[in-house]
This record gives sequence, structure tokens and C-alpha cells, in this order.
Amino acid sequence: MFVDKFGSDSVLVVITGDINFATPIRGARRKEIAVVLIHGTSHSRDLKNLVDESYLFEDVIKGCETITKEEKQLNPAYLKVSNLPKEGSIAPIVNRLSHLSANCGGKVEGVVSGEAVIRFGCKDDAQRALQ
Repeated sequence: MFVDKFGSDSVLVVITGDINFATPIRGARRKEIAVVLIHGTSHSRDLKNLVDESYLFEDVIKGCETITKEEKQLNPAYLKVSNLPKEGSIAPIVNRLSHLSANCGGKVEGVVSGEAVIRFGCKDDAQRALQ
């Protein structure tokens, strides 16, 4: 589908070492789409022969900064949501805020007097949730 939608001016980057991706890669090559393979140490040599370029995953991420989940949680960020309804059950409010913030790692800490506090793993996650 990618090949048909984007055409020959595109580059298809495939991150796998699995030979089962040979058929879609061949299809991309037939449509003159450049294919780049990023693979692990255990990969199919046949797959590597089908692509224009190939890179070892470990080499690609070498030098990248890594942040563990524990390090990320050391600097949580809090977002205050105000002007919420004060009457009625807070359950629908908590559910809605949880739904809106969960994809950014947010957790509703509490809802009191028309205000809620949502905790995020870091400032970047909180800023992403605002968008």
C-alpha cells in the first residue's frame, strides 16, 4: 500500500531481519522505490541482498542518548486543569482526562473543587499532551 500511495520518489525504511518482508521489498524495488534495511545481528542475508542500503541497528543507535524509565520518572511534571464542573460525579471527568492524557503517559492524580492535577513522566510528555 505504501508503494502504491507514495510512488518512486519515496524511500522505504524497513526495520527487520525477517525474510518474510522480502515480497513487499521486491514490490517496492519494482516500483523503483529505494529501500533501506535496518537489521539486527541475526538477519537474513538474502533480505540484505534485496535492498539498496543496509545498516546494523546497533550502529544506527550508537551515540544516541538513552534514558531509562527510572530516570524519566525522576523529574515528573504536573499539569493543572481548571474550570471543570464542580457539581456531580467526578468519575466522568477523571475518565475523560485519563483518555486525553494517557497516550502521553499522563495519570490523573485527583480532582477537587473544579480542578484536576495530571502527572506526567517528564516535562516533554506534559507539553505533548497540551497539543
